[in-house]
Amino acid sequence: MKILVISLAGIGDCLIASPLIKELRKNFPNAKIDVFVMWNSAKILLEKNPFIDKIYQLNMFEKGHFKSLNFCLKLRRVKYDITINTHPQSKIQYRIVSKIINGRKRLSHLYGRRNLIDKFLVNKIIKQRYDISNIDNNLNLLKILGISRIVRGKNYEIFLSEENKKNSQEFIKKNKLRNKIIGFHVGSGTTKNIKLRRWALKNYIELIKRILNENKKINILLFGGPEEKFENEKIIETIKDKRIFLVETKNIRESAGIIEKCHLFISVDTLLMHIASAMKVKNQIIIGGPTYGKTVEPKTNPIVIQSDLKCVPCYKYDGKGIICVQREKMKCLKQITPDKVYDVVKEVIKNE
Repeated sequence: MKILVISLAGIGDCLIASPLIKELRKNFPNAKIDVFVMWNSAKILLEKNPFIDKIYQLNMFEKGHFKSLNFCLKLRRVKYDITINTHPQSKIQYRIVSKIINGRKRLSHLYGRRNLIDKFLVNKIIKQRYDISNIDNNLNLLKILGISRIVRGKNYEIFLSEENKKNSQEFIKKNKLRNKIIGFHVGSGTTKNIKLRRWALKNYIELIKRILNENKKINILLFGGPEEKFENEKIIETIKDKRIFLVETKNIRESAGIIEKCHLFISVDTLLMHIASAMKVKNQIIIGGPTYGKTVEPKTNPIVIQSDLKCVPCYKYDGKGIICVQREKMKCLKQITPDKVYDVVKEVIKNE
């Protein structure tokens, strides 16, 4: 049997698909299980996963229609028995990719009313749910294949190489990080209007200042890529404390190795939130904004600080992005003050 897992949405969504891949391997031990991803960082995250035979990666936005079509036709020639579109991939383009590859069984979620085009593109569907995690939305697809004994409660996994582990140890040693380490990711994805879920930079600056002023044995690590370069540099320039370190790595797996060393990790709903969960960081605080809900909730029971507004979360998997209905835009995030977050941080540090 040949199975292709198609996960072309966000990088974090590819990581969230890892429990599904593990369950597929358990139920089909002799199958060829391949994965098709959009982003190079997604491929890097899934490398060394023992349940995957091959990872295909193509950035369709960069390559354009013609090269993307040729690539999908190449996969079509493999003659997959099953293709699985993981959750959430609501755009019709993802199902078009599934049809071009043309697995005999093409599994997907139903994201709205099923129309004639959808019936042509995918032939096995199950309705998506907002009251369960994306992990469980993915696992529910296995029911279509007649698999009833599904192991729930599993979290996503990253399999670090020995080199990754060595590099993280060297980072700790080089920077003499002997105190407790708090990791921060002040950014988030930038597609659509997802940047709106970021907590204000001034809040992070005030929070970090207070943590360092009131706790002498704390080190702060700032994570992120080019999208967070300005914010991270602004924090360092404003606070001017030698206990703040900017984490610069070659790739996302190296970052995962260093995140694993943190005693506490603080972020909004973002890829690094999922990585901290995958690396089993002991304490995790999530500033829950317009995108944080049951679907993206990590299985490691993080502490979530979130507004009690009834409209939270407002983000749906319909391609429209964040839609704020409040007169005061992003009120859900503005209600979360640095003082509120620090009170939680203080309790975590006290109990460490």
